[in-house]
Amino acid sequence: ATDTEPTSDKGRIYYDDSESQLKHYGGDSWLRVNQTFNYDRPGDGEYDVDAFTKVLLHGNNNDTDATGRHTITNTNVSYSTSEKKLGSHSFDLTGDGNKLIIGGDNTDDWTFGTDDFTVDWWWKYADYTSEQYFLSCHTTGGGFYFRKENSSNDISWQFSGIGTSASTSDTTWGPDTDWHHWAVVRNGNSFKIYQDGGQVGSTSSSSSFGAAGTFYLGCEHGGNSQWADSYLDEFRVSVGIARWTSDFTV
Repeated sequence: ATDTEPTSDKGRIYYDDSESQLKHYGGDSWLRVNQTFNYDRPGDGEYDVDAFTKVLLHGNNNDTDATGRHTITNTNVSYSTSEKKLGSHSFDLTGDGNKLIIGGDNTDDWTFGTDDFTVDWWWKYADYTSEQYFLSCHTTGGGFYFRKENSSNDISWQFSGIGTSASTSDTTWGPDTDWHHWAVVRNGNSFKIYQDGGQVGSTSSSSSFGAAGTFYLGCEHGGNSQWADSYLDEFRVSVGIARWTSDFTV
């Protein structure tokens, strides 16, 4: 920050205290910066693919994986413009039988081992009266799931086969609430669940997660029951990075 223009090197940016403006030198003159900057935080805009992103679904009227790594099988899932969170549409998973399946190619993306990872997404309920599986992955070697319990507001994340689980309970959850951001993060031996940027569940384990297989969105790992009567937007799986290790601002 300075009251005078610094050396006029092209590309330089400085903050002008006297005018309370950020300025940029384009090679000929200093210009006020009026660009809106979006940082890669949930809520600030759609994500971009980086080196850690293994799957990214925007849901913008298509079921394309933005990473190009996976083919998505769409069963009865439509797209909503009225219930979107980011971009132009969200996935409409309301009603039994609606699901997205990620699998068949690059399934080693789900072989986390002991690597750090982050799975995060935006979710809104349409109905909240029954047990619902939001996402699940299952093979003979183990698996994991994220679900709402049948008779309570408990939300749980669990690895099957290695005994690691975390859960949270929130009596404010119910149908037709607002969009909420969820994240499940492994950082070393620490596993945490974040709801809207606040930690709501945790556990610890040194176990290796070696299962690789089909990834279901909107139902349990058999693909035939516990339908998630909800809307889904901006679903991302990141491997090799714990994107959040403490509470964060959504």
